[in-house]
Amino acid sequence: MAAAAAAAADGGGVDAAYRQQQLLLQQELQQQQQQLQQQQQLLLWSSEPFRVYPMLDALIQQQQQQQQQQQQQQQQQQLLLLLLEGFDAKYVSLFAVVSAGVLCVAAAAVI
Repeated sequence: MAAAAAAAADGGGVDAAYRQQQLLLQQELQQQQQQLQQQQQLLLWSSEPFRVYPMLDALIQQQQQQQQQQQQQQQQQQLLLLLLEGFDAKYVSLFAVVSAGVLCVAAAAVI
């Protein structure tokens, strides 16, 4: 019975650590979103009077799109890490093996 109580206590600690890590990741994502909003607000060249320069505007829009894509990739990576941390290691390794197999089959189909 003491072993069951210890296992339950350990599981509770893992859950608490997992929740704490989720909160930290959410806070970090919110901070990144706030920084992006501040950067967009501070972009002088994106204001309406400067849109008469189409080349400059096109470059700025391209840069903004790249920044948004990078941020989306970072968020997706963080969410994937968050999801993977919730799984047991044997399931993660099984997922990696299956993913590698799917990639090999897809590569063979292309060739």
